[in-house]
Amino acid sequence: MNKPKYLYKTEDKFMIYEFVSEGPKGRVRKIVEYSETATENVYN
Repeated sequence: MNKPKYLYKTEDKFMIYEFVSEGPKGRVRKIVEYSETATENVYN
């Protein structure tokens, strides 16, 4: 994929990422949050 990378912000534990997606309908703020599961080393 030859698309430019998004600039993003994250917190100390790298579990939450925030960025702005830009497309034909404008800019959309997006947040991705990972959470631990009961299984070791598996995240949602």
